[in-house]
Amino acid sequence: MKPSENEKKLRINYGRCTRLEKEIASYVKERETELAKLSEMKKNNADAYDVKQMEEVVKQTERMIPLVEKEYDKALNDLYDLVDSMDGDEPVTRSEQWKVVQEYLKNKEEQS
Repeated sequence: MKPSENEKKLRINYGRCTRLEKEIASYVKERETELAKLSEMKKNNADAYDVKQMEEVVKQTERMIPLVEKEYDKALNDLYDLVDSMDGDEPVTRSEQWKVVQEYLKNKEEQS
């Protein structure tokens, strides 16, 4: 059976949230890796120019984290709003995607 427009919207918004979660985790991991490299460079008395360049890389990564977190918060709020607006749409609420999204939102609430 072909998914309805509402099911598509639900899938897209859910995918947006999960993608942004992965992006945040990726930036956090990248920051840790870069900080370790920077620490190693300083410990080994690396060239001042190279250290400065690595510090800039770390700063750029650190600037991205709050931006992506803000985008994620908006995506999550949009998903909550979408779920609220579809609550009475029986074909959607019986779909597998609905169950996946409900479980996802339940886990988010438990983490808060």
